[in-house]
Amino acid sequence: MNRLEYLKSIRSSNPKEIYETWKAMGSLEVSSATKLYIQGTLFKVNAVRGDLREALVFCKSEYLVDEDHEPINWEDITTDSTKTICNIHDGVTSPCFDIVLTLSEQMAIDKDAPVAQDQTLFPQSKEISTNFIIPEIELERILSECGVPFIRIEELEYTREQIIALAVVPAVQEFYSYFPIIEEQYLGNYGPGQEFLIPFIPYAFNGVVYYTIGNGGAGTNPGYSNAFAFMGEQYAIGGMGMGGSGRYGRGVSYPNKVAPGWTGLGIREANFMGRQLQQAWTNLMRKERTHTVYKDGKRYLHGFSTIGGSLNCKWCKWNNNWDAIDFEQLKDVRRLATAYIMRNLAAIRCQVKSDSPANIDYSLFSQRADAIEDKITEKWDGSSTNLRWTVERGSAGL
Repeated sequence: MNRLEYLKSIRSSNPKEIYETWKAMGSLEVSSATKLYIQGTLFKVNAVRGDLREALVFCKSEYLVDEDHEPINWEDITTDSTKTICNIHDGVTSPCFDIVLTLSEQMAIDKDAPVAQDQTLFPQSKEISTNFIIPEIELERILSECGVPFIRIEELEYTREQIIALAVVPAVQEFYSYFPIIEEQYLGNYGPGQEFLIPFIPYAFNGVVYYTIGNGGAGTNPGYSNAFAFMGEQYAIGGMGMGGSGRYGRGVSYPNKVAPGWTGLGIREANFMGRQLQQAWTNLMRKERTHTVYKDGKRYLHGFSTIGGSLNCKWCKWNNNWDAIDFEQLKDVRRLATAYIMRNLAAIRCQVKSDSPANIDYSLFSQRADAIEDKITEKWDGSSTNLRWTVERGSAGL
């Protein structure tokens, strides 16, 4: 709920709070001579006649009187039965202003009643915000099919913050779901069957864990060397007779004789072949289970494996900065964001009354959005560097 929505929600139940909010914000008044209207301000219209005489009006977006924008003659502004919208001319509604309290509603207020000195302005309001960073020129490129910059962003049905939160960020996240940024992280040493619970790093939405097995032991299990130590010692290396440690008893050995199966091979080649055998059994017998859990407001990777060793993770991430997108992908991400905002605008504008002088077939916006989105997602699905191959190749992002 933003500030305007909050004021509208208490209009019938607590109009005195709206009046006191106006006083607390400096008792601002405007007239037809006013040149600048600042977004987020609440002001009283200083007019001697008309529907908006003495009305309290909220400024939704900045309005500057210049060569392209005429001064506002508040006495000529009308409203409808809702006493909320400001009609500029022939049913055309102003995108910059909304009425929150008329003169008649103010007349019914007991202005002498005491007001709490610790009153909080807009206690239940919260503006839509996002920490996504995007250059202004990129936002205008995205909105070019919607008429920007010939139409100011402030004159659209959505604010700049809403456009970024509802269209740009979802498009960027969709892009990274195909081409994530891969960040490698070492998570520690784990023994066979040992459970792990790893918190997601910032901006990660998925992760692929894997083990690397060395000759040494895992710190969590001092007696560990690998998942098939017995097999490796008794068969692949041959116990103490071929340099093994003999932890499981003396292995099969053939002193001063040719070992069956290893004819003509030296100890080094035999060792290499033993490692191949060990890896083959490891691949055959290993079992791994990993899934995502959400608890205490955080997301975790939870799992275990029948093998052990150094646990690592390839995190799939997105980025909250537009500039992080690869240059060759910018065009597609722009177009996808354009499709999202066109669909949102079409959903609102298609609700215009059919007898309105500004009646336009805004379904074309929706059709255009569908065509753009289908073409881009089809292209990304067929890419050889999308998510299916990203983990293997290391990264398709930064």
